[in-house]
Amino acid sequence: MKKIYASILSLFIAASVQAIAADIPANAVCYDGSTPGSLVIDMGTGDITDGQGTGNVYITPVSDGLVDFLLPDLTLPGLGTLGDIELTNVTTTTEADGTVVYNATVEDMSLLGGAIPIHAKVVLANGDGKSCTTDAAGNAHFNIDVIWYMDYPANTQEMPIYVTFKGKQTSLGFSDIATDDTAAPEYFDLQGNTVNADALVPGQTYIKRQNGTAIKFVAL
Repeated sequence: MKKIYASILSLFIAASVQAIAADIPANAVCYDGSTPGSLVIDMGTGDITDGQGTGNVYITPVSDGLVDFLLPDLTLPGLGTLGDIELTNVTTTTEADGTVVYNATVEDMSLLGGAIPIHAKVVLANGDGKSCTTDAAGNAHFNIDVIWYMDYPANTQEMPIYVTFKGKQTSLGFSDIATDDTAAPEYFDLQGNTVNADALVPGQTYIKRQNGTAIKFVAL
């Protein structure tokens, strides 16, 4: 079954055109999942990342009790990038011990882009042994259910992709990067490390900071 799922997804990925990922706002809080095994992807046949999954999650305050949630460039090993898991106006509840619970559902998220996009229901899952939380110590645990509607809209047969992310809030957020409207562009990797302009690797994703604005882009 795992090979069947992989074959189906590879057809979609081969037909797609890679899209530039979503911008990361300057005030986003980064939860670093760069340690191998921090990102686990289960397609109902066990962990397909084989303990090597990594990634970051960005939480951006919108207003009291609301945030935007971004897991950029969700990638299936050996198959390619599905795209950004991006949910806006996510409801949060803060418990007495400082734990923040995140709740959101998007009924039809378009992933992959290109000629044949994937349509999916995306849920920040809480309950039944799952949770989407951050704690007062800066630890994040997110269960994200991505329910792919196969052959949408003619056939809405579902194929679940269960994503689990565990990360730690980084000490340096993009809001901490000094702003100078007269300065030349600055470049950072997704962990907030400075990268020289002449060292950008084609196909890799970076943050460009200039004139008080941070944007995410894929180097050419």
